Amino acid sequence: MHQPSDDEIRAATEHALMSLRADLDVALDRSPSRAHCLDVARYYRKLLTSAMRAEGDNGPNVMRIGEALAIARDQVVRIFGTSAWDEALPPLPPSPGGSDT
Repeated sequence: MHQPSDDEIRAATEHALMSLRADLDVALDRSPSRAHCLDVARYYRKLLTSAMRAEGDNGPNVMRIGEALAIARDQVVRIFGTSAWDEALPPLPPSPGGSDT
């Protein structure tokens, strides 16, 4: 089984982030769709959790996805409020071996 290189993983992450940004733009365009925004937010979370499992809490892709997730959150909250984001993304459980503080 082929183990992807760091460059392949980075390229796949960038592709996923570009797709998500475009999808969120569509969801927020003209007549914003709360349901579509929540779906996109959940996919961001799925991407982040996968990266965290693969790289740990501070891996380069985790940081990149986390930054994109924060931008997406700001956009969704600006239109639908904090409750919409909280509905889509309840808090992550603490990482194994991580601090609860």
